[in-house]
Amino acid sequence: NDPTQQQQHVGGEHVIGASGDFITAPEVSELFGESLLVWLITQYQALGNPSKIQLIEIGPGKGTLICDVLRSALTTFPDFAAALTSSNGPTSGEGGKKKVAV
Repeated sequence: NDPTQQQQHVGGEHVIGASGDFITAPEVSELFGESLLVWLITQYQALGNPSKIQLIEIGPGKGTLICDVLRSALTTFPDFAAALTSSNGPTSGEGGKKKVAV
């Protein structure tokens, strides 16, 4: 193999996750999303509890992080959850579309 050649991923559909090429913190446990939510709540309160906010997860993942944050927000911080506005932005693929539609 020539090390100067650029490597390309040639894996299958499921690149992220325990059976994929790599695993990310949200795929291991929902604790990462719940911890992030605690920080988001402090920022939300520092902004004076605005009536509308948006959370946008950017990346090639499956939407697991934002789903964990939203699930926890709905049960733990209903005022924060009520302030969230929705968007039909682009998704990285079918997996993202299905996951974000929680």
